[in-house]
Amino acid sequence: MARRALLGFVAVLSAGSTACGADRVPADAVAAEAAAVLAERTGVRSQVSCPDELEVVPGTALRCELTPEGASERYGVTVTVTSVDGDDVDVAVEVDDAPAA
Repeated sequence: MARRALLGFVAVLSAGSTACGADRVPADAVAAEAAAVLAERTGVRSQVSCPDELEVVPGTALRCELTPEGASERYGVTVTVTSVDGDDVDVAVEVDDAPAA
């Protein structure tokens, strides 16, 4: 099943401004992009869910959860912003080694 994977990708997501002025990517967009990239890199389709928006600031991390297709185990996923260039957000996606307890 899914194991540790450190993958970088440029999200084709638009970072929107909030009332506070901080750019954020909606949770569902982060989850969809992470699932697509992990499927492309590992060949395993997964359902990914993220509890909150991702603030578009280098070093900011968001913990999400994935369930590989056909499996009952859930794995933690960390999505970390590595760089920002306009609306392009470069992130690293790291899947935990072991399923969540």
